[in-house]
Amino acid sequence: MRIWGSTNFPLVDADYYIWQGCGIYALIDKGDFYDLHIAMRKGCRRRCREFVTDIIIQCDKPLRALIEVKDKHVCNLAKNMGFHLVGVHPFELHDGTLTEVIEMRSESWEQ
Repeated sequence: MRIWGSTNFPLVDADYYIWQGCGIYALIDKGDFYDLHIAMRKGCRRRCREFVTDIIIQCDKPLRALIEVKDKHVCNLAKNMGFHLVGVHPFELHDGTLTEVIEMRSESWEQ
């Protein structure tokens, strides 16, 4: 994830997939849903919608995206892809740093 643009992404137990040489995504199985993390090469970001569409199609569970507030521009892509805003929450990163994240869930999420 780090070489694809997510410079502070920790090494976590997840399933990692490279997408068409343009991006990488990680799925962390949380039981009833996956936490989704994505990163793309700068020159390929125009393909974000295609990238996320392929991820959604391949997943057999709902997706949750935790987006750091500093990266809130990513929420527009998520909204356009059918994710809805749940809220903003404090969150502790793997290194112990506290941050705020915007929680978004895919439209397949059961409420």
